[in-house]
Amino acid sequence: MRIKNKIIFGILIISFLTFSYSSGNLVANDVITDFYYSDHLVPDEELVWDVAKFDTKGQEAEWILKTGHQVEEGDQLKLKITKDPDEANISSFTDLFFTDVDWAEFYLNDVYVTDNLSSLNLLLDATDEILVAWLFVIPTVFEFATGNESSFDYLYDEMEPYIVDNDTHVFDVTLTDDLFTQRYEFEDQYVLFFVGGFVTIRQSMEISYNTEWGILDKVDVYAYIKIEGEVSEVHLILLNENSTQKASIHWATGFIALLTLGLAVGYMRKR
Repeated sequence: MRIKNKIIFGILIISFLTFSYSSGNLVANDVITDFYYSDHLVPDEELVWDVAKFDTKGQEAEWILKTGHQVEEGDQLKLKITKDPDEANISSFTDLFFTDVDWAEFYLNDVYVTDNLSSLNLLLDATDEILVAWLFVIPTVFEFATGNESSFDYLYDEMEPYIVDNDTHVFDVTLTDDLFTQRYEFEDQYVLFFVGGFVTIRQSMEISYNTEWGILDKVDVYAYIKIEGEVSEVHLILLNENSTQKASIHWATGFIALLTLGLAVGYMRKR
């Protein structure tokens, strides 16, 4: 028996962070009024990610772009910038990938796919129950009424109080000179009351961004679900071609990657 309601990893974390924004902890001066991308992101710059791992077990996971192209292990994903994203006239930084703003061309294995990035599918359909989402590029600077601040310094300060490590889940965030990293792990087991049988879920996600470029450095996603003896499992790793990180080669014992950067979109709208 399948659970009908999908769990969206990205949305879970985003909702958690949205609550922290809407709970009255922020004053008016903390509202982000604008955002700016790295000066490295200029026309003709190419950003390349390798699909270093895409293993599935049981019900096979699929990552199919809205264009009909299917992403597989060994593929290369490339963005060729055609316009400075600071000139894209967007109100939320998620709009770079979810509206039809024209700022980059997307290639799969050096084959041109589209210049409408909203036609891509950034949702990995990991299992019948689990979706995962992320962004490839985020701003490096946030603007406030009081001045500008590194987006990664700000995100770290906002998330650090919510670090947790207990028997069922982990949320952690780290900031170094090179990388901003978020990690989430969850494990649970419960009974399907009306039909009997156990459900076991393990999720681990880790996502890191290069703090100088504001680009995805590594995303590592692992999902496992066992329902009445039927197992579905997926492990996806994307690595930027300039990343110094490595791709793990084991199942279940590693973390995995995620987006956490939708971050209370209402507060990230430009005035």
